[in-house]
Amino acid sequence: MLPSIFGKLPGRPVYIILGGTDCVSFPDLKYGSLRKPLLKTCIKWSYQLCTRLIPVDHSLVVQDYSYYEKAIYPKQGFRYFFPRLTTPHTVIYNGFDSDFWRPDPTVNRIGNSFITVGTISSETRYILKGIDLVYLLAMEFPQSDFTIIGVSESMRNRLPTLPPNLELQPFLSSEMIRKRFSGAEFYLQLSISEGFPNALCEAMLCECIPIVSNVGAMPFIIHSSGIVILRRDSEQIRNAVMSLLAVAPDKRDALGKSARERIITNFALSGREGALIDLIDGKLHP
Repeated sequence: MLPSIFGKLPGRPVYIILGGTDCVSFPDLKYGSLRKPLLKTCIKWSYQLCTRLIPVDHSLVVQDYSYYEKAIYPKQGFRYFFPRLTTPHTVIYNGFDSDFWRPDPTVNRIGNSFITVGTISSETRYILKGIDLVYLLAMEFPQSDFTIIGVSESMRNRLPTLPPNLELQPFLSSEMIRKRFSGAEFYLQLSISEGFPNALCEAMLCECIPIVSNVGAMPFIIHSSGIVILRRDSEQIRNAVMSLLAVAPDKRDALGKSARERIITNFALSGREGALIDLIDGKLHP
């Protein structure tokens, strides 16, 4: 709130980039800044005082929500929670460096392998990021390999016994994650809430086939290069995985390449940089 106030007093423009948690509320999961009354009030004032809001996707403005059956609210997004807010907004998608995020030619891709990345530091994050569902998949598909990156040491000690085909890793460097993406065939993002997840796009640039929940920007991001899970249902997820494992290797390869092309064409880093500069210069309109 203070940056908005300090910008308002001397008449300087203030832009707030909205990325996800600042636009949603999931009280039962203790997630989302808008679930806390005092914090919600401070956020509302910040949004009112700033010059313009810059959400990274239209889903953060307002979106019907049906993936998680225990969700209290039928919609998410800052316009839903602040219907009288008059501050204008402009959506500018995240952008990605396709020169860095590309398949590593020194790494062999392992067939029937799955990977996911997320901050897994508590039981709440474990459910929020769908890691419990990844555990189930690992047990149901013992001939496939599963990797979860981003598990804290304290959380690792509280998790159930690992099936032999499931590997847990802490946070890794970008270079190491790129290698891991290059060796995996599928990327899983089964989150209950997401804005515009960077790891998904980086995995797609490394030609991983995406399997995502019907949340936030993810269905828009992957388009036809993967599968969208409509509801948080283990049977739906299992069927989606089975359908992809039944796809011939050459068609899987084509899907991976289409995933990379989807990000290059629509979410280039240069596109985001240019849009932000144009917005500040007054050349980009809502």
